Amino acid sequence: MTPLSPWQTFYEILGSAAGGLTGLQFVAMALIADLSITPGEEQTGLEDTSAIFSTPTIVHFTCVLVLAASMVMPWPNITAPAIVGACIGLFGIFYMAIISRHLGRQKAYQPVCADWLHRAIFPAGSYCAIFVTSLVAATANTRIQPSHCLFGIAIAALLLLAMGIQNAWDNVIYIVAMKRREAAQKA
Repeated sequence: MTPLSPWQTFYEILGSAAGGLTGLQFVAMALIADLSITPGEEQTGLEDTSAIFSTPTIVHFTCVLVLAASMVMPWPNITAPAIVGACIGLFGIFYMAIISRHLGRQKAYQPVCADWLHRAIFPAGSYCAIFVTSLVAATANTRIQPSHCLFGIAIAALLLLAMGIQNAWDNVIYIVAMKRREAAQKA
């Protein structure tokens, strides 16, 4: 029995949630794409912000899905899934650095503190935690048990999933509110 065996159900649920939420995000984006563009909207830069406000949500869900899938594979020990986790964490750190830079530079929307927390700081922290705890698990010695690291990876993956849900919700609410405001102005 590997240290991952007790985590099987947790990662199946986490992976299913990430996969399902990825599909829902695609549905939401398809519905949003059907909304009409009002005159002048193309100059606001709103179409360019999807890379900053929507794409990271899909990236977070995909990273959680890949992490969960790697954790339920029948590995002989924890080293291989820990290396996968470290790669996901490293990718996420670099990706969040790019997103954070773009978030501060875009002009379509002025991010508030909650935006910085949910769209940059918490996801970056989650990816850092996944990277560090995965590295520790892969190179664990007798002082630090790999199974202890699994809790850090699990909490960070849950936080990424939660941030993805929160960000997807914010995106939909913002677009709905914006369209309602435009409809009220036309009336």
